[in-house]
Amino acid sequence: MPGNLVRPARGASARYVGNQPAVMLTVGLGRYLTAALDFEYFIAGPFLRESGSARDVTFFAGWLTFVF
Repeated sequence: MPGNLVRPARGASARYVGNQPAVMLTVGLGRYLTAALDFEYFIAGPFLRESGSARDVTFFAGWLTFVF
């Protein structure tokens, strides 16, 4: 839910949550079809490390879009 606190600070002084670089590739496969691939890597920052468990996370996604 937007704006709601998800993780309490638990005494952490840091406020930086992390970085999430992303790469997206989109290719037109004709007049009506588009394919997209997405790769994202979330790097946990100091706030997450100080306030509880913190792990880096890798995301992959792919989809096809058909427009008629």
